[in-house]
Amino acid sequence: MLQLFELPTFEIIVESLNIYIAFIFVAFGLMSLGWLVVHVEHGRHFSMIKAAFALILGALFIGFGIHFLLLSGGM
Repeated sequence: MLQLFELPTFEIIVESLNIYIAFIFVAFGLMSLGWLVVHVEHGRHFSMIKAAFALILGALFIGFGIHFLLLSGGM
């Protein structure tokens, strides 16, 4: 049967969202690493737990951001 309008598939919508998700993750990662820098430079009492938490979060978010950037590029 001939249809005049075809609805976009879910796969196309998800693939187009990858670039936005990547930028969100990279932004969160940079904010987390910025939090690490501010915490270490301006904190009188250096907390290893907070520094490690910020470093792990920053690396995780930037890693996911790079992952979604590669997915949006088709790699």
